[in-house]
Amino acid sequence: MSLIPQIGGAVERINGKLYLRVTQAGSPDKTVTFDAVTTQYPDAITEIYEYRQGGLVGTIVVTITVTYLTSAKQLLDNVVWTVI
Repeated sequence: MSLIPQIGGAVERINGKLYLRVTQAGSPDKTVTFDAVTTQYPDAITEIYEYRQGGLVGTIVVTITVTYLTSAKQLLDNVVWTVI
């Protein structure tokens, strides 16, 4: 399945290009180093990506939560990036 961004929700068109709106929580100027990424699917419309330092069981340094409008995952609702 190919996910093509659609206008609306977290995607907008600016000068003919599609952009994903991202909300960042935490320190915007913090440099983040990671060596592993884990993924969780807590429900049919949410994906959580955890960037870790110290391998798969290491400390979480960034979390990206992606929420779709429906379980078809064709339209994004929002994306939240949290620097820990």
